[in-house]
Amino acid sequence: MSQTISIDFSPFKAWILCVVTLLLTVALNFAVQRGLGYDIFSITLWFIVPVGAVLLAFCAVSGFAVASLQSGRRANFLDLIFLMCVCFALQILVVAADYISLRLSGLIPPGVDITFYGYFFQNITAAEYVSHSSRFGTSAASPVGDFGWFLLVPRVASLLAIAKVTHKKFAASNGYELAQSYENYR
Repeated sequence: MSQTISIDFSPFKAWILCVVTLLLTVALNFAVQRGLGYDIFSITLWFIVPVGAVLLAFCAVSGFAVASLQSGRRANFLDLIFLMCVCFALQILVVAADYISLRLSGLIPPGVDITFYGYFFQNITAAEYVSHSSRFGTSAASPVGDFGWFLLVPRVASLLAIAKVTHKKFAASNGYELAQSYENYR
C-alpha cells in the first residue's frame, strides 16, 4: 500500500508571484528612470513622506495579494517575514539596478573602483533634493549629506509598513473573506 503525500504549494505560488512582481517593479522604476529621467522610488512629499517608495512597494507585493486572493490562502507569520524581506529588498534592488547599469555601461571610470556598498552609501549621502511650490518656484538642487541617513528611516519604515498592511489584509480572518468576495465578483 502506498501512501500519497500531499504538499500545499500555495504559499510558494504567492511567494514566487511576489518575487516576479518585485523584479517587474524594479525594472519599471529603472525604465522610467532611464527613459524619462524620473526616479519614481525617490519621490517624496515635504522631504520626508516617501510617496514613490510606498507606491512601488504596493506594486512589489501585489503578486502576493493576487495569489492570496485567487487561492483563498490566509497569510501567516512566515508570510509577514517574507513580505518584509521583499519590501526591504526593493530598497536594495532599486539602487542595485542603477549600480549594475553604470558598471555595464562603462560610465564609472576605469581607475575608480567603487563597490556596491560604496555606491549605496554615496547614493544616500549625495542625493540631491529639489523643492517646488507655486508660491516660491523651484529651489536649486542641494545635496543632503549625512542627513540622507535620517531620510532613509521613514522610507524603510514605510516599506515595512506596506508589508504589514498587506499581511494584515490577508491574515487569519481577512484573507478568507476577501477570497470569497473575489469568487463572488468573478
